[in-house]
Amino acid sequence: MLLKFGDQYNDLIEKSESIPHQRRTKTVTLFESLPEEFTVADLHKAMAAQGVKQRERGLLLTWQRAEFVEPCGTGCYRKVNQKQKKQHKNNKKQ
Repeated sequence: MLLKFGDQYNDLIEKSESIPHQRRTKTVTLFESLPEEFTVADLHKAMAAQGVKQRERGLLLTWQRAEFVEPCGTGCYRKVNQKQKKQHKNNKKQ
């Protein structure tokens, strides 16, 4: 069941490029509010503004493991384009 939900959720994100409001969490809203390239300081400011009470490093590690962000320098991170990520995974399978 979880896999079906995951596929449907991913399809929804692909089609609309956003998550339905009722499914948003503070971290999703936080992620979407960040620019394409951001620093840890930018993340800290956004977290404080939105009331997210999680450690910056923990959140960044979670996003890195999920391949939502990648490091682009010391203390700098870049959002990963989800469409390119999916195409890259498909190319690996072939």
